[in-house]
Amino acid sequence: ATADRTVVFATTARNRDGSQPMLDSREACRKAAKLALDGEKVSFLFGNERVGLTNEELRTAQYLVAIPTAGVGEVCGKSLKYTGSSGPTSLNLSHAVGVVAYEAFVETTLEEDRRRKSGHGSSSSS
Repeated sequence: ATADRTVVFATTARNRDGSQPMLDSREACRKAAKLALDGEKVSFLFGNERVGLTNEELRTAQYLVAIPTAGVGEVCGKSLKYTGSSGPTSLNLSHAVGVVAYEAFVETTLEEDRRRKSGHGSSSSS
């Protein structure tokens, strides 16, 4: 599913081995928007609800993405999230896709506006 992509972002609740950069969903979508508008083929990889992505699937990504949730604890060392005192949490698949799709829409729109205002847009304006 990701063979023809140049940049892959994989969603996960935890950074299993620390070898890839871990971003929150907003940071990941900001980076993805810039890359996509520069012509890169960007994708987001989501795991199934029961077990998430395998370690092998996570290794295909250049970036890992955690979606911060409200409460106590930490994700990505910066954002607060609810852990129920038992560690990282995950979202229902449809909710995770919805959050990332929304963040991608917002960040792509903002990046297009920044480029249009700076005169460095990669696509023609009407």
